[in-house]
Amino acid sequence: MEQQTEAPVSVLVVDDDEMIREILCDFLVRAGYDAADAPSGELGLAALHRRPRDLVVTDVMMPGMDGLEVLRRVKENWPETEVIVVTGYASLENGVQAMKEGAYDFLIKPVKLAQFDAVLGRCARWIRYRRTHEELLVVHRRLEELAGLKRRFLAVADHELRTPVTVLDGMVRLLAARSGELPDDLAKRVEILGQVSRRLVSIVRDVRDLVQSDAGRFPMALDRTTIVPVVRGLRTDVEMIRALRELDISLDNRVPEDRVFEADASRLRQAVGELLANAATATADGGRVGVVLDVDGARPTPRLRAAVTDTGVGIPEDERRRIFDLFHALGDAQHHHTSKYEYQGSGLGLGLSIVAEIARAHGGGIDLETEPGRGSTFPLWTPLVQGKGGAGKGGTEGGT
Repeated sequence: MEQQTEAPVSVLVVDDDEMIREILCDFLVRAGYDAADAPSGELGLAALHRRPRDLVVTDVMMPGMDGLEVLRRVKENWPETEVIVVTGYASLENGVQAMKEGAYDFLIKPVKLAQFDAVLGRCARWIRYRRTHEELLVVHRRLEELAGLKRRFLAVADHELRTPVTVLDGMVRLLAARSGELPDDLAKRVEILGQVSRRLVSIVRDVRDLVQSDAGRFPMALDRTTIVPVVRGLRTDVEMIRALRELDISLDNRVPEDRVFEADASRLRQAVGELLANAATATADGGRVGVVLDVDGARPTPRLRAAVTDTGVGIPEDERRRIFDLFHALGDAQHHHTSKYEYQGSGLGLGLSIVAEIARAHGGGIDLETEPGRGSTFPLWTPLVQGKGGAGKGGTEGGT
């Protein structure tokens, strides 16, 4: 007997024999189906017009409208409704004809309940599968619509914000250049304005990058480089965070400084810098944040690996799959406050999306290891494509 675990499959039994209708409907109700009956084909179709059903079980031989005509009318008006026909052995060709015209299956009289239950169960599973498939299609279409809205927002934001923010930043820089001529309170305000302006420029840059990435043109400048410019930039980031936060931050470079490879050094620095900022906002004062740069040589193609680890809040299980999604930010949106490094600060949810794009543009990737309440590690890796100048021998290891 088919057990129902969700919205019950609705069944209409059409038969001119009252006893058969009662037996089948009683069986259906006890099995958990939503059952109704009709004594003729005409009344069955009228019942379906009032309320469509998932499944119709109809006898073939009935006065007036026979079961084959019921099947045809059902498929014409309710093509998603399944039909099982019941026919006598002497009229087996009716069952074959019913299958040709779209019936799910047919049963031969006298119908045994075990046989009826088996066919009904298969049909009910198909109906529930189709329901789920249709629901998933609706969700998929909705997700595509949302993705389209995100792309449109990025394109509009890039178009509308880039020029005014660039002008604003230029004017603020001019003011900052003459801040020595201003009273102390005004000079301080110009300094704050400069910080805000730089933050806006950074956001607009990220938006621009994502717009171009969506169009398949993520801006990259691959060239022969070493780890030195990456480390130099990260040391600046580390010192900035140390000035703003009470965190134990370490930067451990294990990549030989004369190792030459092909990459976009500024983009690598940006990606690791974003991970560093993400770790800072996830970690309360007194916590630890560490960056380790090394070479994973245990592969046919060596990989540059940058792992950023923190002792912060960690990431809940239900957030992990979405952490790199565009506009996804942890925390309650009602308590949102924009900050690059402040504890539990947040932004538009662009940073980790940019990191993932930079990793992919280098032919690499990014992973996540986390435990709620104990911190997270974001290992970013890119293949170390050998530059034309060749790898240096030896090298140094540095740490900060």
